[in-house]
Amino acid sequence: GHCRVANATNHEASQKIGALAIPDAPFDVIAMDIWSPGKTKDQQVKSDRSQKAVLDAVCTLTGFAAIAFLSEVNSETVARLAFSQFFVPHGLPKLVMIDAGSEFKDTLIRFLDALGVPFFTAPPE
Repeated sequence: GHCRVANATNHEASQKIGALAIPDAPFDVIAMDIWSPGKTKDQQVKSDRSQKAVLDAVCTLTGFAAIAFLSEVNSETVARLAFSQFFVPHGLPKLVMIDAGSEFKDTLIRFLDALGVPFFTAPPE
């Protein structure tokens, strides 16, 4: 009882994630994120490259992962690459899960809102 009261704010998120555990078909539910490398001692070498970040998508049913390299991180570039690399080959997902701690979650949310694709922002924990 104590744990249930202490963690009351977590239950709704846990229930949603639990409901997503078994999608109907591959690529119905995907987890998407944008990753950008941090500063390293080789920062000068990295800054000369055209690649700025990586867009990744993982099917929650199959575990299939795909990536696309972003030269710019904006809604238009994310949309173009998501369509060409993920959605055209596999179809529009029924739900996209986004990490609430993602530095670029607002870019992903704007993109998904424009498409009308439902998304769930998973809590950082």
